Amino acid sequence: MGSACAKCGNYGQAPVDKEDAKPVKNYVKIVSARGLFDDWHERPLEFAREYFCALQVATRDQATRSDAEPPDLYVTQSVRNVVDPIWREEFGVQDCEKDGSLVFYLSASEGTNLEIRPVGKGTLAASAFATEGFNGEVHLVDSDGSATGGYLTVLVRPVSQAFYPLGWRSVEDHVSINNKKKKALGLEIDAQDGTTLYVYGVKTGIVQTNNRVSPVMLTPGQFIVNVNNIGGSAAKLQDGLKQKELELIVRRPVEFSILLEANKKADLGLEFTKKPLGNALLITKVNGEDGGNNGATSAARIWNKSNSEQQVRRGDRVIAMNGFRGKAAELLKRLNALKGPRLQLTLLRPATSD
Repeated sequence: MGSACAKCGNYGQAPVDKEDAKPVKNYVKIVSARGLFDDWHERPLEFAREYFCALQVATRDQATRSDAEPPDLYVTQSVRNVVDPIWREEFGVQDCEKDGSLVFYLSASEGTNLEIRPVGKGTLAASAFATEGFNGEVHLVDSDGSATGGYLTVLVRPVSQAFYPLGWRSVEDHVSINNKKKKALGLEIDAQDGTTLYVYGVKTGIVQTNNRVSPVMLTPGQFIVNVNNIGGSAAKLQDGLKQKELELIVRRPVEFSILLEANKKADLGLEFTKKPLGNALLITKVNGEDGGNNGATSAARIWNKSNSEQQVRRGDRVIAMNGFRGKAAELLKRLNALKGPRLQLTLLRPATSD
C-alpha cells in the first residue's frame, strides 16, 4: 500500500493485497462500459487498445484531508481491442461511509507502448446503494467534470444480500391502446426480421395521442413482440394492429458495438436487407451462423468466435457505422463503399432477460 500502480496510473497506491484487505461490507461487480471511442476505423491494424477499470471507496476525510489514509484500489483485468469492454469482475470492498462514494476510473492503454490514457471517471454515492444495492449505469466525466458520453455498468450489494438487485429498467413493457374508430395508428414499422415489429417512427395518429396519457409510451427504437396475446410472426403482429382494442408487449432496445477487420463489404460475412427502412439497417444473414464452413474466414465469424457475449446475429440492426448515424439507406451506401482495414458497427436488438 502507498505506492503508485504502474498499470492504473498515479491513483496513489497499488492494488489491494488480500492480506491487507479490510473486512468486506459490500460486493461490487464492474460489468461493462459503452459510449467510449469511435476512432477505430482511423487506426492501423497494428494499433492496440486495452481497457481496464479501477475502483476506490472514497470517504469525506480522503476528499478534504491531505493526511487521510488513501483508499484501497481494486483493478480489473484488461480487455483488448473491443469497442464496448466487458469485465464482469467482482470485488469485495470495505464499508462505505454514509457520506462516502464508490469512484470508478476507466482507463485505456494504447499504441505501440501501451501508454495509459484516462477515459473517464464515474462516482456512485453511498446513498444510491446502501439500502438495497444498485444495478445500473454510472455516467463518466472527464478531468473537468464534463460528460464524456460514456457509461459504466456496475452492480452493488451488501454482504447481507444474497443477490444483486434487479435493474430499474424492465425488459418488456405493456401498452394499452383504444382505437374503436380504427383511426390511423401513426406507426412507422419495419417487419422484415419476420418475428418482431421494429418501430422506427411515430407520426400523428392514435399512438401519439395515447402517449400523452399512457404511463408507458410507444416510441421509436422499441420492438413490438406481442399483440393481443399473439407473437412470433411479424405478419400476425401487423394483422393484430388492425383491431379496435390493443394490448401490446414491447421490448426496449439494446445497443452494443463490434469491431470487424475487413477491407471491403464482401469480407464482412454479412448480408443486409435490400429494402432499408428508417434509421436501422437489418442484417439478414451472418455467414457461418448456421454451422458449416460457410464464411469461415469472414470478419463477422472471426469476431463472433472471439467475442461470445457480443456476437453479431441475423436480425440485428446496424444503427451506426464508424460513428456515423443516419438513414438506413445511407448506412447501406457507405457499407457498399467500404474501405478497411477496420469497421466499427453499432448494433441494435430487442432486450432479453438473460
